[in-house]
Amino acid sequence: MFTLPALLFYTLIWGVNFVSGLYYSLTDWNGLSSDYNMVGLSNYIRIFSSNRIFSSLQVTFKYAFILVFFTILLSLLLALALNRKIRFLTFFRSVFFFPAMISLVTASLIFDKIFFYVVPKVGQLLGLDFLSNNLLAMPDTALYGVLVVNIWQAVAIPTVLFIAGLQSVPQELYESAALDGAGNVKSFFSITLPYIIPVLSVNLVLSFKAGITVFDYILILTNGGPAGKTEVVSMLIYNHGFGSFRFGYANAEAMILFVIIAVVSLLQITFLNKKGVAS
Repeated sequence: MFTLPALLFYTLIWGVNFVSGLYYSLTDWNGLSSDYNMVGLSNYIRIFSSNRIFSSLQVTFKYAFILVFFTILLSLLLALALNRKIRFLTFFRSVFFFPAMISLVTASLIFDKIFFYVVPKVGQLLGLDFLSNNLLAMPDTALYGVLVVNIWQAVAIPTVLFIAGLQSVPQELYESAALDGAGNVKSFFSITLPYIIPVLSVNLVLSFKAGITVFDYILILTNGGPAGKTEVVSMLIYNHGFGSFRFGYANAEAMILFVIIAVVSLLQITFLNKKGVAS
């Protein structure tokens, strides 16, 4: 009951923004003038008639899937390691959480200098051609350079959530499994994994949402370049809205992105919940 007013307020604000975005997506509003015309579905037709949206969607999904894979994998491995009784445990947990405490802008600017000054020198010393140039300046590697920064910062929060999930598993189950001769791998898949399915579901949805809506890292590190190789959908929306002042068109692109996020998130949650029940 105590959260009901806040929930209603949040729903109201979200609903107003959604309806407003949907309305303006049916117009030719330029974002500045109070005069605009209703154009119906023309914006949506033009969007799907352009190859640029499909190119941006391809980049966006590629970015999101790589981000989700490495974020979940690394955070789960770190959580398993940090859930053990080792010396200086608090220190190690603090170290791995540190990237999340740095602002996104600060982290991006630091890595921008590392990619520009440090990585090429290391690549030249080691004789590695793919590292001998600035990763962010090369069309084939720019997206991966941005992902390195994003993953470095993104791992911390899922790690904390996984640790909380691991600590909720009854230790008696591991003891019984050990008596039955089950090894660490079998215990993980038969005991640990079913228990952390809810946490895994949350981390997957949050990581995918972060990947498919990425904007700040792209804007700061590459600005969508080089040659449009890092132009994700959110960057495309920004360029059309604030670059070309085609806010009606940009709102239509935003609505398409919203539908994609909603559908994929729903599928993720449904699939993982079924896996949890089955386990």
